[in-house]
This record gives sequence, C-alpha cells and structure tokens, in this order.
Amino acid sequence: MGWSQAAEDEESLKNYIAIDIGGTAIKYGLISSDGKVLERKSTPTGAELGGERSLAVNISAGRQWRS
Repeated sequence: MGWSQAAEDEESLKNYIAIDIGGTAIKYGLISSDGKVLERKSTPTGAELGGERSLAVNISAGRQWRS
C-alpha cells in the first residue's frame, strides 16, 4: 500500500461530532468523513439551569464517541 492510499484509508476512519444548541434541546450526532449520519441523540437544553448545564451536556456528548 502506498503512502497516498494509507492517508486515504486514515481519512475514511475519521468521524466528527456535530452539535446543535437550540432553545429547548441540544441535538448532537456522529458524522462520518463522507457526511453520513452514523448516530444522533437529543437532550433537553435545560436553559433554566444555566450555561454550565449546556456545557456539561456537550462535553458528555463528546466523551461518548471519543476513541
């Protein structure tokens, strides 16, 4: 396998986390490098509990898919 093929294979293994912070819900998903949605989840924003709650939810989402 050549260097360019190895780099291509490595790129195909990358996934990304997308986060949508809305007024009532925080939606987040795992997206493949070719744009396919692999998994999606949603949780209440909890805006009445303050910004720390929203930050904690985002950190928790990222940790679920950490490799």
